[in-house]
This record gives sequence, structure tokens and C-alpha cells, in this order.
Amino acid sequence: MDRKVKPLLYAEAAIPHFWRLEFEPAARLIVSELRGGRYVETVTALAGITTAIHAPFPVDLDPAGLARQQRSRGADSPTGLPTVSPSKSPTGTFTGAPTVRAGQPP
Repeated sequence: MDRKVKPLLYAEAAIPHFWRLEFEPAARLIVSELRGGRYVETVTALAGITTAIHAPFPVDLDPAGLARQQRSRGADSPTGLPTVSPSKSPTGTFTGAPTVRAGQPP
């Protein structure tokens, strides 16, 4: 369903970005952008490698952290979800791309 049906439905609705997280054979995130009415894969993030993703927002992500949360149901996090930790400047404004760290408080 996530590979065939959802992309077609989302493209019809003109949703500009589609991310698909797969766990087998290893965790990976496939990032796609809508171009000419269909999705084109722009980034594939592999487990164990922190990958910079620029759209629809900048984030550095390693899908391995997401896989651990999925399988353990949040052993390291009270919500069971990974947290996003953006960098803060001394004035409290956010700077740079946020880093996704599973199970660590922001």
C-alpha cells in the first residue's frame, strides 16, 4: 500500500513531499518530491549513516534510530517516538538543521 496506492493518492492531492520508512532488510527512509504529477525519489537515507535532508525542511537523520524505536516501542522514550533536537543559539533562536536523536530529550 505504501509503495503503490499512497503515492498515487498523495500525488492526486498535490502533496509535494512523500517520505516512506522501510524496516526490511534494514531501516531506510526514501524521500520523494512531486514532479510532473508523480513522485521522484530524491534521497535515500540508509541505517547507520546520518543523511542530510533539505526539503520540505532541513534535518539530519539516521533511520537506524527510528528502527530501534519501532521495534522496542520506545524503551528509551516515554512517548515511544524519536525526538528532534534543533540547535539553539545563546539568544534562544534556532540555528542550523535539527538533528534527530531517538530517545533523547530535546
